[in-house]
Amino acid sequence: MEPLNQKINVIARFNSAGTVYPIYIELSGNLIKLKKPDAIWKERVGRNLITRFSSSDGANRYILAFNHETLEWKLEVIIDE
Repeated sequence: MEPLNQKINVIARFNSAGTVYPIYIELSGNLIKLKKPDAIWKERVGRNLITRFSSSDGANRYILAFNHETLEWKLEVIIDE
């Protein structure tokens, strides 16, 4: 497990219900296609709403955080599967 907490670029899907899902992440200049998140949870950090996603590419599990206030994505953890 590698705790990172680094800002990353994400290609995400927003549906008509306002739900967001990460589809691709950019890591070290490479686009990584993610499977549909198998866990999504929300929490408040001060006044900011943070949505966290647990997604896999088949080799690694990625814990991503989306800040609804700043619209920033962070890669929090990579776990070898």
